[in-house]
Amino acid sequence: MSAPGEGDTGAEGEAVMEFYAILDQIVHLLRSRGRVSYRALQRQFALDDALLADLKAEILYTQHPVVEDSDRGLVWTGASKSLRRFFPIFGAWSCLELLSSHGNHGYVAV
Repeated sequence: MSAPGEGDTGAEGEAVMEFYAILDQIVHLLRSRGRVSYRALQRQFALDDALLADLKAEILYTQHPVVEDSDRGLVWTGASKSLRRFFPIFGAWSCLELLSSHGNHGYVAV
């Protein structure tokens, strides 16, 4: 890994992504696809076992809507993709909490 903002190259001269750049892309994949296997992550990002373990630990600790699926991969448990389409700015749960806090308990006018 390289220092923040600095590039690095691998053994054959290919570019190596920074840790948090990979992390952000994995979280984006989880949000858009709902789940991702560890094997797919290793193939997509050319991860060795140690880097995969570090990324997995970071994601499970920092991303609360993510859970592990039987040591096979990660699953996004946050708001579904369809709900995010209706509430793209705040997210579905924030909008429902906002409605609830303004006296609209469980009733959403459409």
